[in-house]
Amino acid sequence: MSIYELTSILEDRYLPEEIVEMLDDIEKDDIKDYAVKNMVCPKCYGELVEKSWEDDREHFGFPCKKEMREILCENCDWIDE
Repeated sequence: MSIYELTSILEDRYLPEEIVEMLDDIEKDDIKDYAVKNMVCPKCYGELVEKSWEDDREHFGFPCKKEMREILCENCDWIDE
């Protein structure tokens, strides 16, 4: 979708001044956060998957396990860092 298509949709509800202000407030990190929250890859727009595993650790000299998780895209190998 181009900026022109997006603004055309927004023009049905907002004034041009409001649209410019909204678009100016959008940051790349906000877009990435929204994508990950909705399990959409911000790189290729594919579906993200969550992988989890237990990692052996040491805590104050005692062995323990920590649950690890990672969100990634199996299509393009993007990983949420």
